[in-house]
Amino acid sequence: MSVDVSLLKQLGMEEKEAKMYLAALEFGPTTIVKLAKKSGIKRTTIYEFIDDMVARGLIATSISVKRTLYSASEPVKLEQLIEKQREIIKEILPGLESLAKKSPQRPRVRFYEGVEGIRSVYNDTLSQSTDSEIVGYAVFGKAYQIIPASFLKEYVSKRVKKNISIRVILPSDEYIKEHVKANKEELRESILLPEKEFPISNEINIYQNKVAILSFGDEKIGIIIESQQIADTQRAIFNLLWKSLKKTQKTGKIDGKSS
Repeated sequence: MSVDVSLLKQLGMEEKEAKMYLAALEFGPTTIVKLAKKSGIKRTTIYEFIDDMVARGLIATSISVKRTLYSASEPVKLEQLIEKQREIIKEILPGLESLAKKSPQRPRVRFYEGVEGIRSVYNDTLSQSTDSEIVGYAVFGKAYQIIPASFLKEYVSKRVKKNISIRVILPSDEYIKEHVKANKEELRESILLPEKEFPISNEINIYQNKVAILSFGDEKIGIIIESQQIADTQRAIFNLLWKSLKKTQKTGKIDGKSS
């Protein structure tokens, strides 16, 4: 079974390092000359990075008849290196977060494209702490037209597991009416409005200090705006509308059904 170089690159190796590692793994203890021939990398180029691979524990050296031989570390060593990286991240994370808090609080905007991009935006809404809340506006039918149901089901499951509740205002249609039946177990409270009066085509989620906008049309884009002021303002607008619609529901003046 061959190993794709691109997979090793995802572990942090450069392409030439990945080729070198695979060649060394196949040969066992051998010389730079043979590794150069096997990997297709010039010998002079190998000398430029081989010492770094040795220092990182990817390549081991030994001496045989006054020659230095190189061999790849056991594959299980890769898992140990990843674990070491996790420990380093855990150690430096508090310091990095402290620096981030000291930096100027400027709005940050991230742009995502395609279905994978939209998935990334959904996953970001789960980055908040347990026992938190998402509020916003949704169009479930449009989301399910382009996002696999399996992903959305898993997303809801993860949200529930983290006890992240959601309050949502959305246009009513037959698809939605079926979905809101699961509101209680999915920690969702919803207000449904007549589709003609609320013809939205985008989804907006407000959480933490972020506002996420998803468009399910031909463009298939997602935008995350990270700004406490913008998020607080949008949250205040939502809460005002929510409160007003709740009062209207009690008088029976709208035909959408809430959770």
